[in-house]
Amino acid sequence: MDLEQYKALKDFEKRMQKIGLTGAYNNLTDFREQLFNQLSINVRNLIDGKPVVAPTAKEAKAKVSSIVKIAKAGKVHMEDYEKDGVVKAFVVKGDTKPIKEGLKGLGGRWNGTLEGWIFPKSRELEIAEFLKAQAAI
Repeated sequence: MDLEQYKALKDFEKRMQKIGLTGAYNNLTDFREQLFNQLSINVRNLIDGKPVVAPTAKEAKAKVSSIVKIAKAGKVHMEDYEKDGVVKAFVVKGDTKPIKEGLKGLGGRWNGTLEGWIFPKSRELEIAEFLKAQAAI
């Protein structure tokens, strides 16, 4: 995993989530079908002169939340932890049992409420490297 690329991806995802431009697909064929369907709908609406209505922030957040949940099922992943509107930590979630001791050794604290290992945001790249190395094993 290229950590600079990962950080750029996370920044891009945050920007796109705010405007509801995110999605998920199962494979290349699924992606093509979804893209073609959305393009067809939008082109038809433009030709018919129908205004494009952006989803509300609540609708966009709900869609993103369900897509993220599906994408992360059964995998180890990192999520920002926001408290009082500020992100100072992140959580490693998912199937962490096989790497429990490693996460503990890196200073992670298990948080039952969040169902994950919490780390300060300053350690994000280091922990991402650890997860990458564990995934390769």
